[in-house]
This record gives sequence, C-alpha cells and structure tokens, in this order.
Amino acid sequence: MTTILPTISGKPLVVTEPGQHQIIVLAQPEATVEQLIVLAQPGVAVDVLVFGAVSGDAKSYAQTRVIHQAPETTSQTLVKGVVKEHGQLNVSGAITLQSGAKQAKGRFQADILLVGPDASAESFPILEVAENDVQAAHGAAIGRVNAEQLFYLQSRGLSAAEAEAVIVAGFFEPMLANVIDTEVKKQIIEYIK
Repeated sequence: MTTILPTISGKPLVVTEPGQHQIIVLAQPEATVEQLIVLAQPGVAVDVLVFGAVSGDAKSYAQTRVIHQAPETTSQTLVKGVVKEHGQLNVSGAITLQSGAKQAKGRFQADILLVGPDASAESFPILEVAENDVQAAHGAAIGRVNAEQLFYLQSRGLSAAEAEAVIVAGFFEPMLANVIDTEVKKQIIEYIK
C-alpha cells in the first residue's frame, strides 16, 4: 500500500497503478482544500482519509471528489473533524461513478465532533451515478461532546481541558490507526493537537 500526502490543493491526482493506495488530506484552517482523485485503471483502490481540526474563529472548507473512470475500482473517503470554540468546518465529498465503471464501489462517511456551544459544521455528501452495476453509499454524523463522558473523566481527577483532550484523541484514534506511514502519522498528530 502506498501513502500519498497531496501538497497542491485542486490539482487532480490520477491513480493508474492497480492495488491499494492511501491518500491523506488535511483540512487547513482559514483555507479551502480541494482534492480531486481519478481512478483511471481497473483494480485501483483508494482510502481517502480527511482530518480536520478547527478552533478559535477559524473556518475551514474541505472538498473531495473521487471519480471512478474505470471498472472494478474502489474508493472509501472517511472524514474525521473536530471543531472547537467558534470554529466552523464544512466538508463536501463527491463520488462520481462514470458510465462504464462497472462493479465500481464508492463510499463517503463524515464524522464531526463539536467541542463547545458555538462550534459548527456542515457535511455535503454527493453521489453521481451514471452506471447501473455499481455500489455507492454516503453518510454523515455531526454531534457534540457527551456531557456524561466529560463528567466521568472529571470525576476521575482530570480537568475539563484534559477530559476534552482525551475525548478528542479517542475520536481521532480509529482513523489514525489506519495511517500506515509513520512519518505521515506524526504530521497528522501534530496537526490535530
């Protein structure tokens, strides 16, 4: 499996080598990050992992689009975002299954955690299907930190800030565990702090 950390927003990333690929996208505060991914050969499979961490008054926009041009391609786009204070995170994830992309599979899932009463987020999953013999799915969940979890951790001696940090780390952990490149994982950990 190869790990790709795109550095140029908006530039198409055309994947032609069959096999499993991992693409990491970091939603930058006060910026729009756009990542277009084209699956151009049969047997190409991508996991697109989007990490978002927004705080203060920052606004962040992350847009992904995966285009299945070839048959028997697979994509999974997973978004994990945490929004603190007055921050705002907007994510848009499109999966396009073009005509001729038979037996292609595409999935988009966004999970966003709001920390604080003024934090906000929106998710816009989009499916564009022009082929009958495909599988496509999308979902989104946006929710606030559970007050009972905060209370439980604080009753064990953690401050409110420490309890919040534990919950945020636990929220990111399942997706972070899937990042195979250790150097990229270190960059992501620094980013989400």
